[in-house]
Amino acid sequence: MTTERRGTDPREFAFSARGVSKTFGHFRALVGAHLTVRRGTVHALLGGNGSGKSTFIKCLAGVYGADAGELSIKGETLDLAAVSPDTAHALGLRFVHQDLGLFPQLSIAENVALGLGYPTRWTAVREKALQQHAQRLIDTFEIDARPTTRVADLRPSQRAMLAIARALDDAESSDSILLLDEPTAALGEHDAQDLMHAIRRRADEGQTIVLVSHRFNEISAVADDVTVFRDGRNAGSGPIADMPLSQVVSLMTGDEAREMPASYLVHSPGPISLAVDGLDVGTCRDASFDVGTGEVLGFAGLDGSGHSDALAGLFGALSSRARAVTLEGADFRPRSPEQAMAQGAAFIPQDRHSDAAFANLSITQNLSVTILDRIWNGFALSGSREHEAAADTIDRFSIRAASAEAPLGVLSGGNQQKVILGRWLQRSPRLLLLVEPTQGVDVVARHDIYTSIAAAARAGATVLVASSDVDELLAITHRIAIFRGGRVAAVLPTASATRDEITNAMLAEESVDA
Repeated sequence: MTTERRGTDPREFAFSARGVSKTFGHFRALVGAHLTVRRGTVHALLGGNGSGKSTFIKCLAGVYGADAGELSIKGETLDLAAVSPDTAHALGLRFVHQDLGLFPQLSIAENVALGLGYPTRWTAVREKALQQHAQRLIDTFEIDARPTTRVADLRPSQRAMLAIARALDDAESSDSILLLDEPTAALGEHDAQDLMHAIRRRADEGQTIVLVSHRFNEISAVADDVTVFRDGRNAGSGPIADMPLSQVVSLMTGDEAREMPASYLVHSPGPISLAVDGLDVGTCRDASFDVGTGEVLGFAGLDGSGHSDALAGLFGALSSRARAVTLEGADFRPRSPEQAMAQGAAFIPQDRHSDAAFANLSITQNLSVTILDRIWNGFALSGSREHEAAADTIDRFSIRAASAEAPLGVLSGGNQQKVILGRWLQRSPRLLLLVEPTQGVDVVARHDIYTSIAAAARAGATVLVASSDVDELLAITHRIAIFRGGRVAAVLPTASATRDEITNAMLAEESVDA
């Protein structure tokens, strides 16, 4: 199955990239991959973590120099190895990468200007014009902030929306091609739906869009065509109407698809382990709940409802107050992550790039940071112990990497997440706090992560999972606490809860709670 259908006018195509190869050391990230995209369509690029999707996008952008390949666009064919970021921009290619490319310490307006250029007059910056332009973007994309707001002060979903708005603002012409690499990875479900509607409207108006995503409901809602990568190669392409989910999963896994069971949990929780009374932290207000030993309690809520802040507060990553918090009968009020770790807690934040990953350090070093006490031999860190522990964790969590000494940053998003989860599960935590644990993770890696979470709970850990993915919560939790307006509005047993019931509880009018 190929993208170019017989009898189709070549002028219908926006671009074609063929024979694209890229090697990092001994790891072949792309092996003769190809992608052909029709004008005025949304073309979905799918594949498992490590399949080469992001590397392919970065080769098109000139961020990585391809080892081989050619790009046909606007009536000319170029050697892809010679394409630079400036060349890609001149060809009308516009990108939003997974790392967003924002500067946290600068304002929204300044980040917009860095993308499009500062408005000037006689070499002086026209500050008013810059602020007005940024405000128009903020209004159009409904970002709850001001042009002077620092990007560091935005929520992850707002940062993603800003990066997308900046790219879309620079892609007014229907001749331009917008390539989005996991644009909704940091967004809640409803923000993601709004973005998908905007993408579909632009395609209907003639914009060509390539969309990398792991969310199948997004793809089926907006895509015209789909291409699947596996092991750095094109595994199949075609119209979305001819590519049902079962076929896409089969192409992603090479006919080794693993069935996603209704629930990953086969055990019942034990007695109450964590009891929280009146927790105030961030946007979380007066939240009270309890969790049993071995229980997985899900937290659901819209952005700003407090469900993510509650977990950060319990780990001491955000300042918090509470009438009482106990873990296994003892007072539990860590004032810092260090104190939380000492009491048996572990935490995976939503933004792994900024808050959890040491991208330039090796996989081994990333895994070692939570077990330094175990690899200390009395005089120094033991290299043999460190490498032995890393090898064991890499094997246990099926982390795919060319070498344990490879920098974490070169791994796919799913493998990075496995490293971060494995880092904490090495410690056999009593309390495991997870925010969006499978954000930007494909269906196969997601299975592995769910299995690891269920195993930790079965071994006796108390687990809290805050997620915007309702299907995720239905798969890996015993109960689901619904946050609304900063408070726990309802707690539903997962076994009898429905997707509609959870969504309706999240969206209920605030007046109901009054």
